[in-house]
Amino acid sequence: RIARTLPDGSVDDTFRYGGPWVHMASVLSPDGGIYVVTSNLKSDLRTTVMDVIRLRPDGTPDPGFSTEVSGRNYVIGSDIYNSPFIFSMARQVDGRLLIAGKFDRVNGAVRRNVARLESDGSLDETFDPGSGPALSSDGSGLGYPVKAMVLARDGGVYLAGEFDRYNGRVHRVVVRLSGDPVPRLRIGQSS
Repeated sequence: RIARTLPDGSVDDTFRYGGPWVHMASVLSPDGGIYVVTSNLKSDLRTTVMDVIRLRPDGTPDPGFSTEVSGRNYVIGSDIYNSPFIFSMARQVDGRLLIAGKFDRVNGAVRRNVARLESDGSLDETFDPGSGPALSSDGSGLGYPVKAMVLARDGGVYLAGEFDRYNGRVHRVVVRLSGDPVPRLRIGQSS
């Protein structure tokens, strides 16, 4: 679950969230609300869906913000692998929300592990990571997880994770994107 504490460390009883379990990725909104990833999993053997929701300052879900994030599952015996997960979220100055992790689709549109959401939770169609992060030794064509994301002061975005390529170009472990999803700087390599 999720709780808010007061400056003295006691629990803030005015914040009441009674929804599904919340995962580790979260980010505050300027009005005191919070964006969270819930474990309100909707799953079949092929796909798992998670939700990104916005909680108001009192902990109640904002019905004006909703995003579904899905990923393909791989079944071996009775075990399901490769479920989607959001490892990192960041709120840009303009109010849009970046999400990064391990997923295939956002609100039904193909997005490989990186996406940007509008202030209402809809997908920002202008931010398309293409094939996104991948591992060259794996011919599966699957994206590889983005484990961390940091916003740069100039509007760029740093992504780090288990990949050595981004959109088919060599970028080992870390890539920097400009305000659009195109890599502009290769870390650890000459330009």
